[in-house]
Amino acid sequence: MLIKKASFFLPARLVLYFIFIVIAFSAGFSLSVTGGFVEATNTFVRVLLFSTWCAILSLLIGGLSFSEQVKNSLVDISIRAFAVLPVFVIGFSYTVNVDPKFEILSDEQLASGSLYFVIRNGLLSAIMSAVSIWLLRMIKSRRLSWRAESLSKLLELQSRIRPHFLFNTLNTISSLIHDHPDQAEQATVDLSDLLRTGLKEDATHALSDEIELIEGYLRIEKLRLGDRLNVDWQLGEGLPLDQQMPPLLLQPLVENAVIHGISRRADGGTLRIEGRRIRFGRIRFTVTNPLADTDSRPVEGNHSALENIRQRLALAYEERYGLKTRIEGGQFIAELTFPIT
Repeated sequence: MLIKKASFFLPARLVLYFIFIVIAFSAGFSLSVTGGFVEATNTFVRVLLFSTWCAILSLLIGGLSFSEQVKNSLVDISIRAFAVLPVFVIGFSYTVNVDPKFEILSDEQLASGSLYFVIRNGLLSAIMSAVSIWLLRMIKSRRLSWRAESLSKLLELQSRIRPHFLFNTLNTISSLIHDHPDQAEQATVDLSDLLRTGLKEDATHALSDEIELIEGYLRIEKLRLGDRLNVDWQLGEGLPLDQQMPPLLLQPLVENAVIHGISRRADGGTLRIEGRRIRFGRIRFTVTNPLADTDSRPVEGNHSALENIRQRLALAYEERYGLKTRIEGGQFIAELTFPIT
């Protein structure tokens, strides 16, 4: 959760609205039949009615996974209520419309009541409700267990990339100490700021924090490379800077561009960083750098960082992400896409 293409996914609220519409339609149809407003002598209609209610219940159980993403507690409570309530109706609907021993209740039956009928339907409804609740609890338990394992794996992968980031930064500072002590001092101050953001043991941080981390890293590299490093930031309007994301997700792409591209060119080059909000509620970042003088192919050293990013993307976003690299016109291009959550 390894390279998977970014996939199309429906927003949670849209799925919920669809479920509620289907519920309303099916409930109206079922009540019409069970209430005697529609003739239910056709066996096919009876079976179809029962199957429809089962399908609705399955949709509701699946819809509970989306409810955790909805901030409105009232909507969340409504979803859970609708998930349990229809089960009681299923028992009644089954007995009346599928079981050949029972037909639509007559006025005499409605007036006098039938204890056996009530007990039979009550037990059936209780059993189906218990099974439904058990399924919901099992789904929730497995989801929580999966999230805990994913979080542990995510933090482990982040811990692997942090020493690499720190090692490269310290190497940059050490190269400045002898000839440019003032710049080395400034780089040390910048590094201390980077450590506050980059070495936190948090599963997520804001997109603005990631951008700040990249800017601090580039300031240090600028001291080492001077005019050989030019940075072109292109951040589109509407980019959600408060969007939460795994730390050190974009920074390694920028670091690879500097270490394996621009720093290996005699005349340096321009590093272009583009960030855009695109359709289907996603964010896309593109990092572009010129290829090294000595090699027209990506160097081996950046493979581990790219694989680390892919694994952390899979843990954080399942299949709703994309990480692609390509060579085009003497430029190495890394394109990262992830959803707005």
